[in-house]
Amino acid sequence: MRTSTRLKACVAVLIAVLSVAAACDASDVYGLSVQRVGRRCSGNGFARDSKNVLQCVKKKWKVSMPISRAIDLINAYNASQTTTTTTTPAPPVTVDPQPVVARHVALGASHTCALLSNGRVKCWGANNQGQLGDGTTTDRTTPTEVVGLTNAVQIDAKGGNTCALRADGQVSCWGANSSQQIGDGTSTQREVPTTVLNVSNATQVTVGSSHSCALMSDATVKCWGSNIAYQLGDGTNAVRSTAVVAGSLTGVAEIDAGVGFACARLINGTMKCWGSNIYGVLGVGSTNTSTVPVVVPGLANVTDITAGWSHVCAVASGTVKCWGENSNGGIGDGSATLRTSPTTATGVTGITEVTAGGGFTCAREAVGGTAQCWGYNISGMLADGTTMERRTAVSAAGVSSAVEIVAGDFHSCSVASDSTVKCWGSNDRSQLGFTTSLTYQPFPSSVAGL
Repeated sequence: MRTSTRLKACVAVLIAVLSVAAACDASDVYGLSVQRVGRRCSGNGFARDSKNVLQCVKKKWKVSMPISRAIDLINAYNASQTTTTTTTPAPPVTVDPQPVVARHVALGASHTCALLSNGRVKCWGANNQGQLGDGTTTDRTTPTEVVGLTNAVQIDAKGGNTCALRADGQVSCWGANSSQQIGDGTSTQREVPTTVLNVSNATQVTVGSSHSCALMSDATVKCWGSNIAYQLGDGTNAVRSTAVVAGSLTGVAEIDAGVGFACARLINGTMKCWGSNIYGVLGVGSTNTSTVPVVVPGLANVTDITAGWSHVCAVASGTVKCWGENSNGGIGDGSATLRTSPTTATGVTGITEVTAGGGFTCAREAVGGTAQCWGYNISGMLADGTTMERRTAVSAAGVSSAVEIVAGDFHSCSVASDSTVKCWGSNDRSQLGFTTSLTYQPFPSSVAGL
């Protein structure tokens, strides 16, 4: 008898023994009989009493094993006969990571930065003041990643500075710092992102020529840096190396800083500005400086604002109103006359976003993502293929499906719905981000490496 058959026979006998009453006989199982314990045993007999399985040895009943042991053997045998189906696991499915694409852009005097979907930032162009944030002062012709910044959610730039709002509500800045505009308590130039002191729970950051401001989660504003023109809004002209509260300003929805001044869009659809007013940029009908935020008269339903170097614009009910310096037609009313109060840009309607640069303005249309531009055009920043000054709006050729348009000093960029970044205008420091020997380009071209 093979071992497997013998084991099966023994188990069968044990089952038979355990299943019959001690006083009964059972039929043979594999040639082994189950007998009554109450009589003399014979042959190859087995029996049981209340505690043990008994075996007939030389015609006498001997204890073979406890009943508990017999039960364990039966259970073990049954478990060994259970067919186990092994399923080969399917190979892991490889999921392609989401592509890293550009979400927003920020433009300084001669540099450009792009915020990527992974929270990192890449910059290119002039870097003499460390404004590219790559740890050097070497100009870059192509996008180069900012060192150590992995959680940016918004960026801004102007002049030789760049700042980023981080996901944790703090702000990091880098670049020029002679006016303490980095906000780290020093006047030391920074080639890598440095945390602004006394700012937390911020929701937006804006960069001016030598100062910066942050919008806080409680709808108040803090500013730091140069204050010679009262642009920090704290009622003094003392330079601030760390952030201070901008007066009693509350209920703020958006901020933007220019040269020596700043403006805020309020939740109720009105505007306030403060600081230098040499060109009438405060919009109050005069050129008098204000040490604290003051209301811009005659504005309602404002949905977007922008502060250029020396003029300001706002989107109100789909139209664009501008004020300030206008010698090159940046106001868009067909004249070159200084405007100290909001003035409607001629023929510009259906607008959802406006951006002001160095004497010029561009507006993004709500339908189609196209753009219109007007004003100074010495480097082709109006994207109309010329360098001719325009005192009223012209279509920006090659700009379509745009979700964002941003103006710098003498160049502009757009971000399309497919995340393509296009730039145009001055390229004297490679701020357009594509290979060309031209010092300017009056039509948009895609930036490689984003």
